[in-house]
Amino acid sequence: PGGLVYGADKRPLGYQMPFVPNARALCELFPPAFKRRFGLAARALAGLVETLRCAVAHAHAAKVIIVDLNGMNVLLSENLQDLYLIDTDSYQTPTFSATALDPAVRDWHAADGHFTPATDWFSFAVLACQIFLGIHPYRGKHPKVHGLEARMRANLSVFSPAVQVPPACAAFDTIPKHM
Repeated sequence: PGGLVYGADKRPLGYQMPFVPNARALCELFPPAFKRRFGLAARALAGLVETLRCAVAHAHAAKVIIVDLNGMNVLLSENLQDLYLIDTDSYQTPTFSATALDPAVRDWHAADGHFTPATDWFSFAVLACQIFLGIHPYRGKHPKVHGLEARMRANLSVFSPAVQVPPACAAFDTIPKHM
């Protein structure tokens, strides 16, 4: 946020943020076809994931929990090199409790409404997986457990040998071992 916006009664109404021209939602980056079309190699993807990691760590250092860290709440710059976190009114601070959370990035093992740095890191890992592989880590096809929430609760990720992933997904070895 760049500054507060005040009403006629001098009470804060909201906040302002810089405009990011021609921005794209981070989730546009997930499909392999997007990466091919824009020539995004593994090194560029690793750079974006590292930038996102630094942003999450920065928020935590300020005692802020992002809570709803999902592919629609992160923007990519036009050149696909810079990230901008948005929807900051859903962040949790020591004096403000968050309430909004996309179920696709929710850590279903955490207590309802109990957000911590660990729940943010879970969401970060979901996004990183989608950036590198082009698939949500709990998607794919399992012979017995169906549905995203059920698979997340059962810890049945795409890394389980019982889960089939679509052929369009990137190979697991595209995930860098060290960043």
